[in-house]
Amino acid sequence: MAGGAAAFTAHAVAVLPTQPQPVRVLGIDEVRRGRPTWLFDEATGTWQTAVDRWHVGFVDLSGGQGLLGQVEGRTAQVVVDWFLARPQQWRDEVRYVAIDMCTIFKSAVGRVLPHAQLVVDHFHLVQHQPPR
Repeated sequence: MAGGAAAFTAHAVAVLPTQPQPVRVLGIDEVRRGRPTWLFDEATGTWQTAVDRWHVGFVDLSGGQGLLGQVEGRTAQVVVDWFLARPQQWRDEVRYVAIDMCTIFKSAVGRVLPHAQLVVDHFHLVQHQPPR
């Protein structure tokens, strides 16, 4: 992992709870940290990502816990895996999930939290308004 991204990840692992307290309103968003690292796979003759520059953060929007967790990557599966690492009772407590208009997050939430209502955070709605 490159410089700043590695330092951030190491710090996050040290300070984030293994199992956060339940939340009613969860926020999910991605952030780009640094640059990707690539390795050449001689068996396939292709370049593979060794370190993904994208991280997904999970935030308590209804209480005071703040950042609950982060995962490397920006796929529905890494989001699903983070949810599945929480007990079913924890997942059942989530009533609302705020996301940007990312279909990756919509897909993951639909698979693991089908009872939760998706809401699009208003920052992204303002950013995507058509010109008047």
